Amino acid sequence: MDELGLYSKSAVASYMQIYRLCCGRPELVEAIKTTHLQIICARKFPEDLREEIFDRGDMNGTVEQLKDIAEKVRAGELNVKSNKVQFLLRDILWIGGGWITITIGRTACRTG
Repeated sequence: MDELGLYSKSAVASYMQIYRLCCGRPELVEAIKTTHLQIICARKFPEDLREEIFDRGDMNGTVEQLKDIAEKVRAGELNVKSNKVQFLLRDILWIGGGWITITIGRTACRTG
């Protein structure tokens, strides 16, 4: 990789970690932004929070919010079922013929 100068060793390691953890679940790579996946798949990210996000298959929130919540879960100040964590995750509902994504403060329509 160094010979090509395309990616740093840390970037390659990050992408390999994403591949390892998302292997067999391509919908996660499509649904979650790469910048978020890099944080979620980091070795120090709380496993229970990662599984909660992966089980939902999607998430909402900024990189800063994700890092803050991960730190608080790691420190034992929050658990994955707390309201703050659940607000970070999207709730997706099937209503009448289409998918509705409920997010904080707004509603976005998805096609099914």
